[in-house]
Amino acid sequence: MRNQRKLGGAAWLQPGERYVSSYRPAWRHFTRYLVFPLASLLIMGGTDSGIIVGFSFGVTMAACVYGRYSNRYWITSQRVIVEEGIWVRNVSQSCISDLQLVEFRQNFIDRVLNCGSVYADSAAHSSIKSDIVFSAIANPHRVKELIFSLKYGKSRRRGRRRHSTGKRR
Repeated sequence: MRNQRKLGGAAWLQPGERYVSSYRPAWRHFTRYLVFPLASLLIMGGTDSGIIVGFSFGVTMAACVYGRYSNRYWITSQRVIVEEGIWVRNVSQSCISDLQLVEFRQNFIDRVLNCGSVYADSAAHSSIKSDIVFSAIANPHRVKELIFSLKYGKSRRRGRRRHSTGKRR
């Protein structure tokens, strides 16, 4: 019952389903948006333009807080669920058994900050846009591996492949 409350009112656990993990966008993803306003605030803090820069920093910070708390991602033993929005709520979900492609993407800054996005496409939905997107999460490779382990019943990274000679690559 406690795990059902973790999923919120939008997505309840089905019979036989168990809560595995939940995610939000990582704070470190939003640091890139705060660098310029923070530097401007430090440089012009004592001047009249410092008030304008301080206001822009506050607006940027509010946008970052909204970006983090308006998105929530869950993984259960049977589904992946994306819930977006605070006032208007959009929920997308897909059965793990229906997922055909799961990948994560990182740009250079995401690699440095160890965050990125996980994209999942299901067999039931065909479009150019991915069905499920976990945006700006920490350790996206681990989330991808977790989904694979739930789908296939084992971790794909247990050990490295061996050559026919028995040596590791």
